[in-house]
Amino acid sequence: MCGLIAAVLVACGPARPGVLRFSLENADSVLLDSVVVLTTGHRYSLGTVPPGERRSVAVSADGESHFEVEHGRGVRRRLHAGGYFERGYVGSYLARVRRDSVLAIVDSVTF
Repeated sequence: MCGLIAAVLVACGPARPGVLRFSLENADSVLLDSVVVLTTGHRYSLGTVPPGERRSVAVSADGESHFEVEHGRGVRRRLHAGGYFERGYVGSYLARVRRDSVLAIVDSVTF
């Protein structure tokens, strides 16, 4: 049980030193299917995100980058989630999204 709790805290907790963590919160009433976070040169799969849930991933980039979120089955929708970072930046970035828009961003990215 303690191992499971520790694993959840590591996966959902604050960014570790030297890591940039992107979090997506589904602020919609529907599932976001097959969610992928895109940065320059990288794709990170978050899977399906149910309403009200949050998924996080450590990210990197090749050069200057911002965040994009892609989701959907068949026809995919891509949302520009803003931000600016380069390799070596640290901190956390939270995007609250709906199926068709980004509602809010909390950015604590530093270099």
